[in-house]
Amino acid sequence: MADYRDMAAALSGGYGQDTGPITAGTLITLKNGKKATAGDLLGMIKGYGQTVGSNLESLSRGGVASVIGAGGDLESFGRMGINKLYGAGGVNVSPTPVLPTSADILGMMPRGTATRQETAGMEELGGYMTPATAKVLKPAVTGYARLAGQEISNKLTGQPTRSLLGTITPESQFIYMPTRPKMPPEVGTRYQRTDLGGLVAPQAFDIQKYKGASIGTIPWDNSSRNVRIESVSDETLLNPLITTGGQGHLMDVLHQQKNIGGASAKSIVDRIADRVDVARKENLDAGGSGVVLQTPTTMGAFSENYSVQPTTVLIDLFDKRKAAKSKANEINKFVQEDYPEFAGINTPEGRAQLLDVNNGQLRKKFVRSMYTEDNEKYFKFNRQDISNAITAEDLLGVPRGYGLNVVMSHGKKPLTLSPSSNPSYTTDFSGKYVGGVGNVPSEVFMRDRYNAIRKEYENAVDKNGKPFNESQIHDAVIGALEKRKAGVFQIIDQQLIDQIKAYEEKIKQRGWKDASRK
Repeated sequence: MADYRDMAAALSGGYGQDTGPITAGTLITLKNGKKATAGDLLGMIKGYGQTVGSNLESLSRGGVASVIGAGGDLESFGRMGINKLYGAGGVNVSPTPVLPTSADILGMMPRGTATRQETAGMEELGGYMTPATAKVLKPAVTGYARLAGQEISNKLTGQPTRSLLGTITPESQFIYMPTRPKMPPEVGTRYQRTDLGGLVAPQAFDIQKYKGASIGTIPWDNSSRNVRIESVSDETLLNPLITTGGQGHLMDVLHQQKNIGGASAKSIVDRIADRVDVARKENLDAGGSGVVLQTPTTMGAFSENYSVQPTTVLIDLFDKRKAAKSKANEINKFVQEDYPEFAGINTPEGRAQLLDVNNGQLRKKFVRSMYTEDNEKYFKFNRQDISNAITAEDLLGVPRGYGLNVVMSHGKKPLTLSPSSNPSYTTDFSGKYVGGVGNVPSEVFMRDRYNAIRKEYENAVDKNGKPFNESQIHDAVIGALEKRKAGVFQIIDQQLIDQIKAYEEKIKQRGWKDASRK
């Protein structure tokens, strides 16, 4: 369409600039222009081509073009509106209309007089003067809007489209993927995230330096820190999540400046402090250096559910889905089985309860309510995508009980405790990052302690009286190393140092998955 400056030039210049005479016929035509039909205007062009002035022809041309090109003009505005309204959410359509616009029609029409400075403005003004334009626009607006809305809906839900809008992004996606009878390879990989930095640079753990010290395990979830989660299961989040947990908590630049090692609930941190005190005494009694180290060990799948991170993502998906009240009631009823005081996912009070730093167990129950097959289908996500999006890159797929990826030292002094700013945990405890080896099984770096406790479970049976299998024995040993107060820290001797160094070389050569292979 013409630049508005062209129209301004036409209006300010006046008809007196036309080199042709203003005849009685011209005045009559101008006076009755608003009542002219498209056929009348076409006749005017033919009859007045050379004899009537250039500006009158421009008005006529604009009127005709506006009628014929009304559909294209509307389509062009519609495409602009779609991109304006939905572009921030990732929906974009081609700006080029399929139908010809009034500008296209003008380009195809012959001209009987020479163009002038104000020609473009006069042609646009002529488009506004014909009532046929309004008659065309009313049904076109209704029809095009209906078709455009259906096209977008079809594209986003994977239905066929008629290419009315050309290319629409994002392409259609089946946001929930069935995981039975076989897990599709895409599940667990469909997320977008950005590492925001803020962690100290990884460094090698010089284990030789800590000969004579004792090392123990501490279970931490596998989540990342300072990573922005932008989408899960191909669904852009309304409010991207910045992760706050995991082994990166120890490596946070600000935490290292303040000698903060980890965080948990106050009751858990008190137990951690007691274990460190006992380990130091056991170490000194055995002739050790009195230095105590701890390494976070990986927990099982979905261990991050205690934290606010999965809950925050699920609330976001709940809002995007605009869930029905009946669905909210279904979720609330499930959670209220164990937490009758829960005010509901669809209430501000209920959401405040879920995000309260002290309500980790409530969050786990809520996540369980959402991680059902029915709700994954309803809210259009796969739980594996959410979990892996939150998991630290170097811990993806690592089984339970692996450690030495990061190591912290408590030196020879008791732990110091302080209030935490972590949204999931109330209390920080002291610790200094001293490097890492990679992901190493506990049975390697906790050799003596692991083997001693393993003997306790060799004849164990489950609740049905069946003997423990190897997996059950292993899980029981890992649990004991993580929770018992005494006899669970390993003294670092030269033999252990050599074993860990040899295993580190295997990690470098094969990767952590194959390092334990004989």
